[in-house]
Amino acid sequence: MQHSLILNQSKNNWDEKDKAMILAFIEYIFTILYINKPVTIKLDDASEDNEEVEVKLNLRLTYVDLDTRVIIIYCKNRGLLDILRSIAHELIHIQQKDLGLLNNTVNISFYLPTPNSEGYEYEYEAYGLSGIIVRNFRAILNGKDNE
Repeated sequence: MQHSLILNQSKNNWDEKDKAMILAFIEYIFTILYINKPVTIKLDDASEDNEEVEVKLNLRLTYVDLDTRVIIIYCKNRGLLDILRSIAHELIHIQQKDLGLLNNTVNISFYLPTPNSEGYEYEYEAYGLSGIIVRNFRAILNGKDNE
């Protein structure tokens, strides 16, 4: 299965170490999640004036379109581990869709949901699992995957 990663090198100025880390993380995460169709992940810097204003107003640093399977991660002024966690979070939503847990009636496009919010359980599953995935990835990189 061919997934796409758009690094936007000219906007994000990734150094070789960061690019290698992102690529290794993408390779790792696709080995542990159930994703049954290709996904496009676009790392953007939100440099367009209208996008930057929208990000600030909505406090939104990521976006996923479950139908087109496109994930956009806004990277400007964010640490690499936070970006990796965001990639994992949105890929978990793709996995939820592929497993039949999300359909057109479930709305997960909210920020800081309450237990009464529609899709609460799916959003918090993505919050929790994405942190675990990044932690496990870091442990593997540090040679501590047997602990």
